[in-house]
Amino acid sequence: FDAFIDRSSHLYFKRRYRDALLNREVMAALGDGFTAPESSLRRCLLGGQYDFINRLERADFLNYLPDDILVKVDRASMFVSLEVRAPLLDYRVAEFSFANVPGSLKVKGMTQKYLLKKLAKKILPGALDVNRKWGFAIPVAEWFRGPLFNQLRDTLLGGQNRFFNRDCIEKLLAEHKTGINHDGRLFALLVFSLWWNSYLGDSYGY
Repeated sequence: FDAFIDRSSHLYFKRRYRDALLNREVMAALGDGFTAPESSLRRCLLGGQYDFINRLERADFLNYLPDDILVKVDRASMFVSLEVRAPLLDYRVAEFSFANVPGSLKVKGMTQKYLLKKLAKKILPGALDVNRKWGFAIPVAEWFRGPLFNQLRDTLLGGQNRFFNRDCIEKLLAEHKTGINHDGRLFALLVFSLWWNSYLGDSYGY
């Protein structure tokens, strides 16, 4: 269970990466916030009246949806003045789902949204493929090994580094260049560094 928490609660920086990456003063300043994601996920998954799948779903409701998926949809839709609704997040649907639908009807084998897809096949035209929805991603890993590598390295290692241990960043870059995928970790560090340099930089008294 502890291994699952560690693997699931931090998408990019698990404990061993954070310990190596962050300077001691940064870790001290973070305090309890340093382990907040693990604590939040543990509270969602331990005990309660729900089966394990529903506890995982509850964890998504409290963390992944408001802090990731819904944020992206909200920002993208507002940018083009588009009003977006997520009907499956209607409180009546959510309450019914948690109270009446067991996890075995939500995930069956490798099939997600099992009950929803079964119901959709009864209502929608047979020619419509209810399994066609698929996630997508940009080739960040390849970009960071190729055309963006030098820019990435210069941004992460150039100038005054106040937060991160240089040796750890150099190791992440070298490992990624040789095939170990650190695209998510490097992207997070790049975005933070660009944000810091653009909006705070040396004017902030850290």
